[in-house]
Amino acid sequence: MRGSRAGTVIGAERAESLEVHEARSAVRRLAAGVFDAWDGGDGAALAAAGTANARWSGPADAPAEALVDGYACVRRDEPWSRHWIGNETVRIDGDTARGTWLWHAASLIHGGATSAWSGGDLTLDAMATPAGWRITELALSDRYRTPVDVGWLEQLHASPAPFPSTGAVSAEVPVSSAELGLAPPPPPPAATSGTDEERLDALGAEVEIRSLMGEHIDGTEHAAPAAELVERWTPDGSYRVEDAAARDAAIGRHEIAALLDDQAAAEPSWIRTLTNEWILVAGARATARWRDLATVEVDGTARWRAHQYLVELVREDGRWRFDRVVRRRLLDAAYGTPWNGAAGGGA
Repeated sequence: MRGSRAGTVIGAERAESLEVHEARSAVRRLAAGVFDAWDGGDGAALAAAGTANARWSGPADAPAEALVDGYACVRRDEPWSRHWIGNETVRIDGDTARGTWLWHAASLIHGGATSAWSGGDLTLDAMATPAGWRITELALSDRYRTPVDVGWLEQLHASPAPFPSTGAVSAEVPVSSAELGLAPPPPPPAATSGTDEERLDALGAEVEIRSLMGEHIDGTEHAAPAAELVERWTPDGSYRVEDAAARDAAIGRHEIAALLDDQAAAEPSWIRTLTNEWILVAGARATARWRDLATVEVDGTARWRAHQYLVELVREDGRWRFDRVVRRRLLDAAYGTPWNGAAGGGA
């Protein structure tokens, strides 16, 4: 096959064909979409990401149940959450796939009464369908779950089931994506089309776009000159910040540079990680999403902050640039302070 890369080592797995690379990207998008739907309280979107008989399972001794029923149990105990996933491994076997990740979350548990940090293991089994890759089974387990103001050394709780239900919150009245400041998750796209050369080009573009975003985050974290950072935008590109910034929109490189300078001064970051990657390339245009989690200093105090990035990109003269970037705040909490008294976790 033209474009095939037989025997090429990708992480710990050998990719034998172009289709394997495409499938891995599709499963990565599927996993990111799961948590857009989850945190948005959007059970319908989560159901759309699964097959008709998709299952939700926990530890081996817990019975599996329908995907949406398992999610409803989660929302009863955890009406608000922000999830980050990383440490990805995705293996493709023909028309089936298995992906594993580690997840971390800031959430309200016990029906919304307790602010908690938690984390654990995620396994996603999927299959190729005419509409694209869809979930057949989603399995989650905890490694830790602890109140924010206590810490895991004092109160480590790895629950025997993913989320023990309290019934305190009705699953029939979920928190909407709009209320959380999240864009509704798009439906999982169908299989990639086009010639082998076009498909290979799209996969290569994913690598370039991933690097572009990583360079931008590194540059902002290390206080690179804003004039250097804005070179990653098109001349008429835009950057919108939907949080507490003085300006919530900027168009043109001069205005973007000023906004980036303001952010660097107001929110110096100790470390900012990118997770939950979702990239879809269509010719010379692309859309992408990421989440970040950062330790920042604001007015001399330590805070956790997190954002979701909604990005549109254009390839010009062989180079990918940002055309439109929207940064939406997902979390803003003082270090070690419970957030259950603030709607949306301080977002």
